[in-house]
Amino acid sequence: MKKIPLSGLLIFLLYFSTSMVHGQAAKAPVPVSPFAKGSYWFNASDNFWFDQDNMKTDGSKSGKENSYGLDLSCLYFPVNHFGVGLSLSSSRDHSDGNSTTTLNSFNMLNLQAMYGNTFGKNFNLYFLASVGFGKEKSKQTSGSYTAYDDKYNDMSTYLELGSPIALGSGSGLYFTPALGYEFHQTKNSTYTDKSMGPYLGTSFKVSLPCSSYAHSCSEAKGFSDGLYSSGSSFFGGNTSISLRTGNDNQTKPDGENSSSTFKYSYSEVMFDLQYYHYILNDIAVGAGISFDNYSHNAKDNSTKYHYNYINFSPQVLANIPVEGALHNTFGFLEAGVGASSDKYESQGGSSTTYKYSLSDVTFGLGYNMFFARNFSLSPFIEYRWNTSKDKSSKIKTQANGFEAGFNIRHFYHY
Repeated sequence: MKKIPLSGLLIFLLYFSTSMVHGQAAKAPVPVSPFAKGSYWFNASDNFWFDQDNMKTDGSKSGKENSYGLDLSCLYFPVNHFGVGLSLSSSRDHSDGNSTTTLNSFNMLNLQAMYGNTFGKNFNLYFLASVGFGKEKSKQTSGSYTAYDDKYNDMSTYLELGSPIALGSGSGLYFTPALGYEFHQTKNSTYTDKSMGPYLGTSFKVSLPCSSYAHSCSEAKGFSDGLYSSGSSFFGGNTSISLRTGNDNQTKPDGENSSSTFKYSYSEVMFDLQYYHYILNDIAVGAGISFDNYSHNAKDNSTKYHYNYINFSPQVLANIPVEGALHNTFGFLEAGVGASSDKYESQGGSSTTYKYSLSDVTFGLGYNMFFARNFSLSPFIEYRWNTSKDKSSKIKTQANGFEAGFNIRHFYHY
């Protein structure tokens, strides 16, 4: 698979982001520092989703799955330059197969503090410190596989230096390159996993003073004027690039009163982009692109694991062509294709690789709830069909079911 140059992606994303807000400066309010007193700072990628699927393997029913994920964050600046806040991450996966039931859950709450300053007119710089605590559970209650019921305590901390770049005068949206160092520990009475290392990435952040948010339905109504006309565009908030690398040390029992520590290195490159453009009034076309390349290797070269994933999902979207709040309602149809692979290597040169082709078809409805100019919180409900095919065995795994949730979108008009 051809690798995507990280520097090229950075330039590509920055070009798209800056061009998106061209022409808005004359209408925008006076620029405000992202670290100004009274401002709220959060990730544009904040989202929630829930799904439930019926599973089939080669046409035969193989069980049901349901899962959810939640990511929320917010810092408030009680004074200029200094902000405090929380971030919450929660997920749960439950699978009920014909003979096996599994449950995995994770919950983490982080306390955050930020100091930021603006140098000159345009250069922003911040330092962020975060510490978090959580719980993790992994359980298998039946089936032909070994039963287990494991509970863990999690602790994480990270330090981050970032430079928010304003996209448009006073838009409140910031393209934010950041460099940081993270530490995460998962532990119970018999097992400890410590991972640590630097990360480099870009993402979109939102920082707006209280006066920029809608304080009434009538005020919010005007925020969407003209944003569904030909020439308008929007992108999904989880558009980002990230690069992580580091060490992972796992301590496991190997006897009644003894244990061993296994040392690994890891690296990961991830890229997500969602971009949509209105080619006609109320009709938009666009696509989502996702890429993930992950490696986890034992330092003594006894084992190596490598994972690749790529997906491309074109979409057609249409708003209801009526006046008033109902105009914010939209329907969409999506068809995606992709591929993934898992490669396992062991000492001596033996290896096993599993390759899969992926496809999906999705249709659904959503609604744009504008909470500030050009920003919407967009709940949705959809029905989808997913297919994964093992390229070697030709075995097909199919899932169909509902998904619901919300995400953040940023709109603009040339």
